[in-house]
Amino acid sequence: MVKIQPMPRAYLKIPALLRPGTPPIFDSEPTLSDKREAQALFNELDQDSRDWYARNGFKPRSIIYR
Repeated sequence: MVKIQPMPRAYLKIPALLRPGTPPIFDSEPTLSDKREAQALFNELDQDSRDWYARNGFKPRSIIYR
C-alpha cells in the first residue's frame, strides 16, 4: 500500500527545517507497481508537499531503480 498525501496546511506556519517528517510511504517491501504509483502520486502534489517529501529523503525519479 502506498501512502503519499499533501503536507498538512498547518505545517506552513512552521519553518521548513523544523517541520515534522513525512509519514512512511510504504507499509512493507514495495513492488515495482507500488514504486510507480508513489511516483505518480508525488507528481500530483503541490510544490510545498513535494519539497516536504524531498527534505525527508524521497527521490521520486530514483525510487523505481532501487
